[in-house]
Amino acid sequence: MYRSAAGVERIPMAAITAASAPNAISRRVRQLIRAGAPLDHVNNLHWTAVIEAVVLGDGGPRHQATLRALLDAGASVALTDRSGRTPLELARARGYPEMVALLEAAARR
Repeated sequence: MYRSAAGVERIPMAAITAASAPNAISRRVRQLIRAGAPLDHVNNLHWTAVIEAVVLGDGGPRHQATLRALLDAGASVALTDRSGRTPLELARARGYPEMVALLEAAARR
C-alpha cells in the first residue's frame, strides 16, 4: 500500500489487476484509476498492471476492457517484465490480436 500526500491509503494498480484479472473486473480497475492508484507500479515479478492484464488474462473482451481502461488512463506500454518483454510482445506471444491492436494504438499516442 501507498499513502498519498493527502494521507489516503492506496494499493498499487498491479496488485488490483492481479486480484481482478481472473474475472477481468474492469469496473474495479476504473474505480482505482479515478482514485489515483499508481498505474505503473512494478511488483516483485517486475510486472505492471498492463503486463498483468495481458499475462493473467485470456485475451477476451473483459480482459480487453481492463487493458483499455489502463491504457486510456495513461499507463505505460514501454515498461518491460524482468526478461525485457514489453506488453505488446507478451500479447503477440499469447495470440491476443485485439490486445495487440490496443497496445499498438497506445504506443502511437
